[in-house]
Amino acid sequence: PIAGPTFIAVELSSGKIKWKTSIPDTRDIAHHGYLATGYKDGQLYLAESKRGLYVLDASNGEIIWAGKDLIGPSTSTGITIGDKLCFMGNLSGTVFAVDPTARKRQWKLNLWLGDEYRPLHSTPAYFESTLYIGTHYGTLTALNVQSHEKIWEFHTQPALVNPSHRIPFAQEHGPVLSSPVISGELVYFGSVDGWFYAVSRATGKEIWKYEIGSPIMTSAAVSGNTVFVGALDGNLYAFTRQETGRLQ
Repeated sequence: PIAGPTFIAVELSSGKIKWKTSIPDTRDIAHHGYLATGYKDGQLYLAESKRGLYVLDASNGEIIWAGKDLIGPSTSTGITIGDKLCFMGNLSGTVFAVDPTARKRQWKLNLWLGDEYRPLHSTPAYFESTLYIGTHYGTLTALNVQSHEKIWEFHTQPALVNPSHRIPFAQEHGPVLSSPVISGELVYFGSVDGWFYAVSRATGKEIWKYEIGSPIMTSAAVSGNTVFVGALDGNLYAFTRQETGRLQ
């Protein structure tokens, strides 16, 4: 996506433009700077900052359907597509669940701390009717997608830095800005507290953690028995997926 009313697809091999699609009524995109996307089964999901959700044919860019007011303004995460619902978060700290078949919003949930809200930047991860998302409050939260109730919540260590000068910020827990990665029975994620975590997918119990000592704002990647993650110190780290999380 680019800042403006046009969505562009390019061929990986040549870099040539394959198709362009104009998204109507997206005048706020350049101001807010957010275009959230998701992909599943040949369809491209696009959320723009004026509450619109669009589903495109990924092969040619044609708009299959579009819905207004299905989501809140200023979407700030990517779109995660589950079995029946798609999910995204916004700058007001709210998670939205939309049924793309029925073309209606199923639910929304404010991940606020009291009356205070902070933006969501962590694209949710989905597995077996559970949604996992990091928050600016320093939590990784697991939600039941049917009842949208919290299953568990994991709290990080004190933050090393303030990741944004635009919002009030408490140092008690380091924000989770990266997207969690699920592999097997574990969920992997880093935090602004400088720690890299592996927690139980079912219970949220800490299995292992490693202190990098520098804020982590990127998502991890899993290949075989190795987990990779980058940190703000400019290094790429590789860990075994075993319970000890040994640095390779």
